[in-house]
Amino acid sequence: MDAASVSLPVTVISPVTPTFDTTPTFQWAAATAILYDIHLHNGSTAVSQSNIVGTSWTPTAPLSAEPWQWWVRANAGTGAAGEWSTVATTDTSSRTVLLGPVGSIAASTPTITWTAVEGASRYVLQVDNLTIATAQIIREDNLTTNSFNVVAALSSGNYRFWVRAINATNNAPGPWSIPIDFTVTEVKSEESDVDVLLTSFTLPIEQPGRPSRANTDDAGSAETRGPSTRHVNVPVTERREESLAQPVAPGNNNPDKDSIIKAADQQISRMVESGLWIDER
Repeated sequence: MDAASVSLPVTVISPVTPTFDTTPTFQWAAATAILYDIHLHNGSTAVSQSNIVGTSWTPTAPLSAEPWQWWVRANAGTGAAGEWSTVATTDTSSRTVLLGPVGSIAASTPTITWTAVEGASRYVLQVDNLTIATAQIIREDNLTTNSFNVVAALSSGNYRFWVRAINATNNAPGPWSIPIDFTVTEVKSEESDVDVLLTSFTLPIEQPGRPSRANTDDAGSAETRGPSTRHVNVPVTERREESLAQPVAPGNNNPDKDSIIKAADQQISRMVESGLWIDER
């Protein structure tokens, strides 16, 4: 078998995520080859194995608990070798890698995600509010998937979160992830795009025992007509605002007049029934 037969790079399969296993089995897809070579590196130490038969290899000595990069290539068995595969990364310390959210986000209930850890039974999540210097505004100790949907809306501000995995074999915790910060910006509610007309109107209020205006007849005599009404501007209560608030579509400055008049008539009717309105028509 010549070099041309093994020139195409091998496709790596696993591990490509963090793991609790310090002697993981490295696997790759079969290629046109008799043998395979593997190379691992952690930044300072290299581990290599040549002339591997089959599409997997397990180190005989435990790897140090840290990130490892690894590559595989096909070997013709005659000294001719193909290209190295694309680099893959695993972390035998079981430290997960956070995925998001990151940066500024508009969602107040974001989904927090991280890389799954091989051999983990559950995950622990912690979120701190940096703006008000409060730790563990979210603390989840029994997450069984590598994501968490925030339920209680976060206020605008800066946040930091961490995750760590728990070993399924001995329940030992792995190291905390490197934290990620994110910012929740001011969230514009859907209602903010709709103008709301809050109405108030003049209500006549009875003033018992108070003389009304003087009326002068043809003879010039003054006539006191007894208690009457005085028109004052009565602010609409919160309950009335809800009943009279009329959404106005953007760009439309003409409220629903019929609804306003109807609401006013209903209010006057209640005033008449309670004795606070005297109809002098």
